[in-house]
Amino acid sequence: MRISNLPVAIAFVIISQSLHAQQWAYRATGIPSFTGNVGIGNISNAQAPLDLGYGNGVKALFYGSGGTNGYYWGTGVNLGQSPNEASIFIGGANGTCCGPVNFAVVSANQSTWPYSSYTTRFVVNSQTGNVGIGTITPQAMLDVAGTGKMNYLDINNGNADGGRVIFRSQGYGEWRVRNFLGSLGFFPGEGNATSLWLQSDGNVGIGTVCAHAKLAVDGNILARKITVSAGGWCDYVFNKDYNLPSLAELEQYIQQNHHLPEVPSAEEVEKNGLDLGDNQATLLKKIEELTLYVIEQNKKLEQQNQTQTSQQKLIEEQNALIRKQQERLEALEKRIKD
Repeated sequence: MRISNLPVAIAFVIISQSLHAQQWAYRATGIPSFTGNVGIGNISNAQAPLDLGYGNGVKALFYGSGGTNGYYWGTGVNLGQSPNEASIFIGGANGTCCGPVNFAVVSANQSTWPYSSYTTRFVVNSQTGNVGIGTITPQAMLDVAGTGKMNYLDINNGNADGGRVIFRSQGYGEWRVRNFLGSLGFFPGEGNATSLWLQSDGNVGIGTVCAHAKLAVDGNILARKITVSAGGWCDYVFNKDYNLPSLAELEQYIQQNHHLPEVPSAEEVEKNGLDLGDNQATLLKKIEELTLYVIEQNKKLEQQNQTQTSQQKLIEEQNALIRKQQERLEALEKRIKD
């Protein structure tokens, strides 16, 4: 034996000595196979088919079986950090040996080797390609049983009818959010009408996907208070130089048009809708004009009352004179008779 082969020979002797106490089995073909555990490193008692040692950060190859908590029939790498060590695992589900091979990250439910059960944290199903976090039976490409947190999420199915997010609640209906042609729609289940529509131009539709204004509502609105900002408020009606139409002019306009001046007709409202801000301003203007008409009529009425009072006083004075003249006539008649 050459000197250059001495280290190999020494290593072979050492390995042979370490394997001397282990079991050897012979297959039907007569080929021997080693059935015990093999340790590499400073290990006096190997605890796995290939044991790389224990301790923080030390890796060991293990083989688990039995139990009911996740993917732990197969082969994996134990990442150390006992107790409850984390492991990368390749094997079947729920203790079965002949099912689909899956990739999983698990944690042991015990603190001492050999482990009899594990809890699956992450799994990739080899048949479907589905990925599960917190579940061993992922039903979609990504199935998360629990909460999630991320800084950025890109959902895109590659066509105009963009990606969608589905929110499901056990025993209740689902809600879906969809990006369609650049607009975002919220609707209660596939095939149902869109409840809320956010367009790329910033317009919002409720009950409609045709929002031609900042807020378009196809339906009734119930509110405790609505504030409409409008310019050109109508207090100028009370200015001294305001030209208030006469009642005769107003009567003539109504007879010809069948609505008040500056107020849209029924046909216009049915065709174009009603501007709440402008309509409130117009109604206020008409109320102020009506107030002026009432004030004017009240002045005329007061003048008439004053005239009637003067006339009544004059009548009473004339009646008093008539009574006096009547009394004088009666006195004269009495003297003549006497």
